[in-house]
Amino acid sequence: MNYADLFKETGVPATTIKRHVALLEALFLVQRVPAWERNLSKREVSRPKVSLLDTGLAGYLINVGPGAAVPGMNPDLAGNLLEGFVAAELKKQLTWSEERAQLYHFRDHDLGEVDLGLETPDGRVAGIEVKATSNPSPKQLKGLKHLRDSLGDRFVGCLLLHTGPQPVSRGDRLASAPLDSLWLWGTEQAQALGDS
Repeated sequence: MNYADLFKETGVPATTIKRHVALLEALFLVQRVPAWERNLSKREVSRPKVSLLDTGLAGYLINVGPGAAVPGMNPDLAGNLLEGFVAAELKKQLTWSEERAQLYHFRDHDLGEVDLGLETPDGRVAGIEVKATSNPSPKQLKGLKHLRDSLGDRFVGCLLLHTGPQPVSRGDRLASAPLDSLWLWGTEQAQALGDS
């Protein structure tokens, strides 16, 4: 969310846009995912991501029906909608999870990004990438690998969620799995994180 860019496009002052976003957030229509800033590099992005909590509404507002948002049709569009959906689901799961965590995102201009991350109060970090593809490539783990390598033992694991049918181990604390693993991850893997 870049308020200055929105001002340039709309002519609405940034202070007004901020108040409107806060109102939409209070009405549970949008969510802000703050940037995770831990000085892992010099080029970290510090702006939050903002997404609609209702992906059906998001699709309607940009005039996209279900057929146009499937991964094979427009992967960027489908990926954005899918990432918003996963962020909304994680927000829900964090309300009942026994493991407390803060939801964030990480982006570095040079080193890549992590769509969503979770940090527990004791400093453990898990990363989640969301890809609208049934066959994710190893290069799509770039941001997660950077985060893992920078955090060492604090990094407990990551999951690259995709639209394919099979989970695949991707090495040290890295895995890719079907999107429905999000609900399994919320129970079984949270327990494993608590034990580590």
